[in-house]
Amino acid sequence: MKKEVKPFIQNLFVVAIDFGTTYSGYAYSFRDEYKKDHTKIYSNENWQSGDGLITAKTPTAILFDEDGNLDSFGYDAERTYSELLESGDAEGYSYFSRFKMKLFQDESALHHPVLRRKNRISRDLILEDDTGKGMKALKVFSESIRYLKDHFLQSCKVANFKLNEGDIHWVLTVPAIWKDNAKQFMREAAKEAGLHEDLLTLAYEPEAAAIYCKEATVQRKEGTEGCSLQSFEPGHQFLVLDCGGGTIDVTTYEVQNDSDLKELSEPSGGPWGGTYVDLEYENFLRDLFGKDVWETYIKEFPEDILEIKRKFEAKKRGIKESQKTKTTIPYPASLFRTYTDIHKSDSIQEDLKKSVHGKTVTVSNEKLRYEPKIIKQFFVYSIESIISHVRDLLATTQRQRRHIGSILMVGGFSDSPILVERVKKEFSNLEIISPQDAVLAVLKGAVMLDIIQN
Repeated sequence: MKKEVKPFIQNLFVVAIDFGTTYSGYAYSFRDEYKKDHTKIYSNENWQSGDGLITAKTPTAILFDEDGNLDSFGYDAERTYSELLESGDAEGYSYFSRFKMKLFQDESALHHPVLRRKNRISRDLILEDDTGKGMKALKVFSESIRYLKDHFLQSCKVANFKLNEGDIHWVLTVPAIWKDNAKQFMREAAKEAGLHEDLLTLAYEPEAAAIYCKEATVQRKEGTEGCSLQSFEPGHQFLVLDCGGGTIDVTTYEVQNDSDLKELSEPSGGPWGGTYVDLEYENFLRDLFGKDVWETYIKEFPEDILEIKRKFEAKKRGIKESQKTKTTIPYPASLFRTYTDIHKSDSIQEDLKKSVHGKTVTVSNEKLRYEPKIIKQFFVYSIESIISHVRDLLATTQRQRRHIGSILMVGGFSDSPILVERVKKEFSNLEIISPQDAVLAVLKGAVMLDIIQN
């Protein structure tokens, strides 16, 4: 297991921040309390969207006001920006979402024969907001981390915990497949956010997830009979499949006699997370309604685009490989009005019947009904890329006479039934473990990892 060389610390609190592509959150524990009871890890699982949705994490979305100051983050940023757009008062504001992947994309670009001479991941890296305006990436990232830090500190005040700066050790999770300059950028962002470098550790996401699952196995062995998480004995070799919104991290480990974990392979993976499914869906809508309609709609009704994305996010969590029924998704009336205005058409239903999508999609009462094969098509590239990569990695381990017995599926995208079903089908000879709280495995594991190592 790889460790960062840090001075010995003994803070009262350990707080882990999982800064994800699509969702972010934090978890924490009292160091002494955890050592007595390993179940004592807490997280804010009460992020509220404002329309009844409550989640374990909040969207990685941030809004800056006209002066470049932080206005809001997460669901608040989504809601406020939508309201500003609807009222026509959004001019001067800057809205960013799902921007973490920019680090991975630029890191990949460095391998290009022309681009590799330019280290794009630097303090001067610029991100474009929703309208194309630029802002330094360091500011966008640091203000996001600062918000999560301050949210935790405020929750402590509400609970009447009095903390000093040195009472907390912070852990920031990062994909294991990131290169050193991307990780250094995150360190710089954390420093800008007010996290002292001597009180900060970076934790690899799959390693944190592995620790969490191993510890959960011990707890369930002691308290529950007949549980499937019974495999983590010394010598057991397993693969961690960390499926996030942006990147897929894959690492293999072996449990040692001292219960430590030995890394068997270099971290690997790629940009095949849940956001790729969203991109396929959006490309399909662009093709279905027409490029001219879609581009006009994005410009004139950006607040309704947010609604469309959120409704698909909710629907895609229930899509199954074995699904035989149609998937129905409602859309804002503005989308259909835009179509009829541009195409001068009285009936989108009739137009759709004549198109190449006539046999796979139907429209009725401002809803689209998708045949199972077309809705599952959005997942194909992402899932097949994951399966192919894991298959190749397992073949390599076999040639090295390794014996992988389990695959641990963690991360938000691991909650997708169609992905889980496909992994189980492809690797039926292995034990596939997907914890109920897979979305929090990295967060809670990062807390565990820091306490164990210190």
